[in-house]
Amino acid sequence: LGLWFCILFYTKTQGGSSVSVKDVKVNRNREIKAEKDEGKKTNKRAADQHIANHGFNNTLLQSKDPSKRLIYQPTIPRDFNPNAMGENGESVVVPAKDKAESDQLFKKHGFNQWASDRISLHRTLPDFRHSLCKNQVYPKKLPQTSVVIVFHNEAWSTLLRTVHSVIDRSAPDLIQQIIMVDDYSTVKGHEKLQDPLTKYVAKLDKVILVRNPKREGLIRSRIIDAHCEVTIGWLEPLLERIYQNRTVVVCPEIDVIHDETFQYRAGSGGDIRGVFNWDMKFRWRLAPPEEQKRRKSPIDPLRVQLRQKLQCKNFQWYLNHVFTDAILPNESAIARGKVRNPHSQMCLNTLDRPKHSHLGLSPCAHEGKSMEISLSVLNELMMDEICFDLSDHQPGGKITLLDCHSMGGNQFWSHQKNGQLRHRDSGLCLDRGSGINPVMQHCKDVPSQIWIFDHYYPNIKPRKPN
Repeated sequence: LGLWFCILFYTKTQGGSSVSVKDVKVNRNREIKAEKDEGKKTNKRAADQHIANHGFNNTLLQSKDPSKRLIYQPTIPRDFNPNAMGENGESVVVPAKDKAESDQLFKKHGFNQWASDRISLHRTLPDFRHSLCKNQVYPKKLPQTSVVIVFHNEAWSTLLRTVHSVIDRSAPDLIQQIIMVDDYSTVKGHEKLQDPLTKYVAKLDKVILVRNPKREGLIRSRIIDAHCEVTIGWLEPLLERIYQNRTVVVCPEIDVIHDETFQYRAGSGGDIRGVFNWDMKFRWRLAPPEEQKRRKSPIDPLRVQLRQKLQCKNFQWYLNHVFTDAILPNESAIARGKVRNPHSQMCLNTLDRPKHSHLGLSPCAHEGKSMEISLSVLNELMMDEICFDLSDHQPGGKITLLDCHSMGGNQFWSHQKNGQLRHRDSGLCLDRGSGINPVMQHCKDVPSQIWIFDHYYPNIKPRKPN
């Protein structure tokens, strides 16, 4: 594996007194030696940083088998500044004086464009791969791939950082081409995506730009979103699966770039799989226990048994043997609907607040999807796969809206019809409180802790969390 490296070029000028040719030659020789010494120090610093980030020195790893290849290692960008905004996937903090501009740009794209615009298009990222992944070798003759990046009214910096991350972190012999598909971006307000982008792309090797004459939608051509970054070792494992079986459809493990700070965060690990819920929305879910037991190594892929392998067995067989943790829509909830406190005639309401916000209240006379709450068979209080999570186990604590993890813990609630909503781990009960948010209090026989769902399903029984 090649070492990340940078080469420092600099020049010095002579000034003051006149010097002879011999003196210039001697001085130049000294400068050359100094440059070499500085270059060695620079490379050593880069190597030390690489070892600190990745846990080993890739220059020591060589494949003795000529039919195998190691993970491609990019070079450190020539203008690399370890202290620059966002380097090594670190957070960007918006200064107070720029907060208004940052908020305005956030509304335009749904992420902190102010931060993105100040991060290098070639920024470095930490290597969060499992240690076993870092030592893997792959077939030398992996198939080539074309990467399709589709965008519509995308921010310039996030779009080009996506493209450059593919160029920078992919073995050149594995990339046939990178196809940027402009899905009919609006000219007004996105002028940089017109002629400036055409000229920019013309200078990039293997990158072509295609412009749709009308909106076609993302799914018709998407492989990679226009606001993501690929990391070291992203491509070889995917191509190896295809090399082994040309009929497979592969999906990488997907980490997270924080929408506000652009901090790069590791995903949840190799036990997560992508599924569609009954509303045909894509979600990440833990693999069922039997699938986790089947894998001999934490870096083994989750294999999905397809219809051909199932020999056309019916859907119930698939649910019983493959998707064993599936919950059918008509068996998913113990209770559902508005959750009202009769004493105050206030109902629980997420108020369309984003994740990490607090659960709210509104008069029960109001209507809206944000008031349609379920008590699931896994004892979760949830609204559209956002769960009510309690991490503050003290009286007066508020409920946080988080992704459901189906593992119980801070998201496990119990409820008897027309009774209290009790949080198992804290032993506290949900109380209407006196403000705009319900709070947790010691369980008491008081009207403010009585909650009633619109509908109860007595024949649906709870399940154990994963």
